[in-house]
Amino acid sequence: MFAEVLGWVAAIIGSSFSIPQIHRILTARTTAGLSLLMWQFMVTSGICWTTHGFLIGKPNVIAPNMFSLLCSLVVLVMIRRHRSMGFLTVWALPLAVAAVMIAVDFGWGPLVFGLGMAIPQVIGMGAQAVDIMRSLDLSGVSPVSMTLSLLIQGLWCVWGISVGEMAVIASSFLTGMSALVTLGWYLMRRLRIVGPIPVSYTHLTLPTTPY
Repeated sequence: MFAEVLGWVAAIIGSSFSIPQIHRILTARTTAGLSLLMWQFMVTSGICWTTHGFLIGKPNVIAPNMFSLLCSLVVLVMIRRHRSMGFLTVWALPLAVAAVMIAVDFGWGPLVFGLGMAIPQVIGMGAQAVDIMRSLDLSGVSPVSMTLSLLIQGLWCVWGISVGEMAVIASSFLTGMSALVTLGWYLMRRLRIVGPIPVSYTHLTLPTTPY
């Protein structure tokens, strides 16, 4: 009973993750500070976890991930529009990675799938952390979404432990650690404990010979 209730609590909160981010983009009218790579992998995650939910027959995995997929698609469309990016530049990576991970789930089982899914999720969170470190403007980033992300991963980890779902345990623990680092860095930026880390470039000046 506890596991079932916890699973649906995680599902309900999980399905709301992207809503504050969509609201933030609509009100701020910018995607400044958002990581393209993170939201590409959010789409990958939504596709893969929805498929995995059907495989294991867990409605509380299927429903929130279908909704999260829809919301992540909306965010990615907004990023593409605001930054005038090409279709393949935005969509090729998440769809290709999703195809690979679904094949892994069918061929290698839930534990390998969970560990494999943690890789794009951690990379995506890491990319968002780097953007937060470097961006001068963070007005497009929703702190509510980042806080929810950390809470959601914690709930899924506890649920995974309670039902013995190894894919969820492995993925949620590793992703949760990345979410914690990303949120921590955002808070330090907003509290002005740290400033943006400048991106250094090396400029080579060739000497000119007067004629």
